[in-house]
Amino acid sequence: YLKHLKDLGVVYDTPYAGEMMRLLEESRIEDRLMGDKQASVKQVLDYATKFYQFGDDFWKIIGFENEKALLMKHKGLSLQEAEVQAAERIRNTYPTYSMTGRFINTLRRFPLAGTFVSFPSEIIRTSYHIMRYLKQDMADPSLRGLALRRVAGLSIASGFAYAAQALAMSMLGVGDDEEEAFRDLA
Repeated sequence: YLKHLKDLGVVYDTPYAGEMMRLLEESRIEDRLMGDKQASVKQVLDYATKFYQFGDDFWKIIGFENEKALLMKHKGLSLQEAEVQAAERIRNTYPTYSMTGRFINTLRRFPLAGTFVSFPSEIIRTSYHIMRYLKQDMADPSLRGLALRRVAGLSIASGFAYAAQALAMSMLGVGDDEEEAFRDLA
């Protein structure tokens, strides 16, 4: 099952694991930390990478299965057609490290930009594709109801951060002027 998902491009291609592996390769941290105890440090680093990768891949698998079922139900696609389309949608709407462009990969080596510039670029890329799929689904009468549900979900998810911020400010008695002063300080 996992091999099939890997062949479709759903799993084993996460931003955190890929970015962490490139950072570790470039820093040669095993050599600097332990020298002769290199094998045990490498095992710990490999375990940490797999842990990050599992977390991202788990949600990609859930998203893939959900998307596949929705495409089969609402669009009437066969299993094979739904798998291909669902895999494409997951690769385009979930952060996928291999999809970052050459410029971002070059920029992440620049000391002032930091090593984790690929994740914000992936957020921009995935946001574009989410909107593209919403537009595409709104144009398809069989997916219009599903698209409206997704718009509602996207609106709730987008508004949640602002609501949490307003609630926290209210609970802590922080006003707009204090928040602006804090942002200036930061």
